[in-house]
Amino acid sequence: MKNNLIIGATGFIGQHLLSELNKDNENYIIATGRNVNKINEMKLKFNNNVSFFAVDFNVDTEINIFFEKIKEYNIDCAYLLLWGGGIQLLLKITLYNSIIQKFVVILQQN
Repeated sequence: MKNNLIIGATGFIGQHLLSELNKDNENYIIATGRNVNKINEMKLKFNNNVSFFAVDFNVDTEINIFFEKIKEYNIDCAYLLLWGGGIQLLLKITLYNSIIQKFVVILQQN
């Protein structure tokens, strides 16, 4: 089983990436987004190989709580789907690199 983390799974690219990764039953996916309503809608579309978390990565306490919850998963690959201010987020997340083996970053400019 390969453990994947998608930060920004509720956005356009994130939803498509989630759909593609979910086609392979060997993938376990941890998907995050800020919009609780979108997350609840997406929970209905995907199988048990996906766990959803509502996280605002602009709030340090939420980041800390989230990474404490997922540290047992030993993430094989983290997909960071970020907007222009995402570099600060990337720097914060690299503090948790002991549980993440590989990063894939997609940065959208505003």
